[in-house]
Amino acid sequence: MQNLTLYAFPTHSSKNYECSWIFPNHVKEIAEKKHEGESNILFSNLKEVKLDICYFMLERQIQRAAFCMMEL
Repeated sequence: MQNLTLYAFPTHSSKNYECSWIFPNHVKEIAEKKHEGESNILFSNLKEVKLDICYFMLERQIQRAAFCMMEL
């Protein structure tokens, strides 16, 4: 039987209009922008998205998602 579990994490509070949901399996790379509080995500399809979230918070969210993925 195939595992059909999806994992995603929010960039902000889900009540915040600026919140985006990221699927970590599609993240190829994250990069810190020159402006503090901004990051870029490069996805596996080579699309790049700029987000108003600091690099360290984004990295922490990815680590938390990875931890949840390993729990199964």
